[in-house]
Amino acid sequence: MHQPVSPEDKDFTKIQQKLLNRLGKPSDLYKVDVKNVYGKSYRINVWCDKKYRADGTEYTIPTKEIRHSYFCTMTKGGTLRCKPKVERLYRQTDKEQ
Repeated sequence: MHQPVSPEDKDFTKIQQKLLNRLGKPSDLYKVDVKNVYGKSYRINVWCDKKYRADGTEYTIPTKEIRHSYFCTMTKGGTLRCKPKVERLYRQTDKEQ
């Protein structure tokens, strides 16, 4: 079973920062969920607000969706290796704000 990573865990913060630096930060970001699968392997889900249905109508209650999902490992050197590969999709990051 997946083990939640506590926010106090240094790897948790490193993983979130590394992922968002590569991906960029979606303007409607809700949270980045990091779960330890085993050892130094993690399932990372990027949750965002979902405002519209497929037919274009607006949701009447707050709705969230997993917009991106990755399986990543942290190497001993601190490199985050992810499948699928994380590509830059958003311009905004914490550094650019």
